[in-house]
Amino acid sequence: MAAGRVLDRRDRPTCQDWGVRGLALPATPANVPWHMVTGTVAAAHLDAAGYRRLVVHAPPVAAACGPGQFVMVRAPEWGMLLLSRPFDVYRTDPEAGTLEILFKVKGEGTQRLAALRAGDPIHVLGPLGRPVPLPQDGRGVLLVSRGAGVSPMVRIAQECAQRGIRARALVSAASRERLVGIQDLETLGVTVHPLTDDDPAALRPVQILSGWAAGGEWGAVYVCGSRRLARAARDVCRAHNLAGYVFVEAHMACGFGICHGCAVPVRPGPENPTGQVAYALACVRGPALPIEEAVLD
Repeated sequence: MAAGRVLDRRDRPTCQDWGVRGLALPATPANVPWHMVTGTVAAAHLDAAGYRRLVVHAPPVAAACGPGQFVMVRAPEWGMLLLSRPFDVYRTDPEAGTLEILFKVKGEGTQRLAALRAGDPIHVLGPLGRPVPLPQDGRGVLLVSRGAGVSPMVRIAQECAQRGIRARALVSAASRERLVGIQDLETLGVTVHPLTDDDPAALRPVQILSGWAAGGEWGAVYVCGSRRLARAARDVCRAHNLAGYVFVEAHMACGFGICHGCAVPVRPGPENPTGQVAYALACVRGPALPIEEAVLD
């Protein structure tokens, strides 16, 4: 790691410190206690291009989970795989007591999760991290994702639908067969623009986002799943004076700031007064960071 320090819990601002550029926290406060429960798999789905989606019955976690937060999950019988895996929350149904996670099978941990079926137990710790702030001035939100990065966007769209906030989404993938989450976004009233690498006629992301932002009806941009898309969104935010938030990825063992395994570099900003690049814990400061503070280059 380059020179810098880790901003720990003593550097963590209160919920009230998040009110910037006409944004405000949704109803769920950032300091809500997390819950550690043994839930039950209510359903297991195979979505597009091999993505798996688990519906987990864990009422305390589902009821407390704000948009943009995440959970740590593990199957009870993992053998030597002792550590839980972090996943953005895809969607919640507090009345049913369920939350959903979306993932692509890549390693042994996700293979174990993909093998779970309805009725199987699953350990859940959450909600973790901070909810993202949402516009409170009548303007809408732009959701930008690639691959499984659509997960927090569906939860944000769900919150926006409940609060009467308009949303438009740019959903990216290598091909149309790999697009995921579009139907769920549209069900929530989101206007979705799919973007695939195999479409030679497709506009560049920055062109699409610039065209949307020019109308002045959008208040914030949220990005997950691609540094390239995050850089495009950052340029658009700068050009149109929009608030932007990027979900960062980091390996972590605990999810709540004890292991310090998820330290990520952050640029100077309101929460990093050092005047130089420092390190913040993604599980405490994130998982979504202000786009101007995230190191994307």
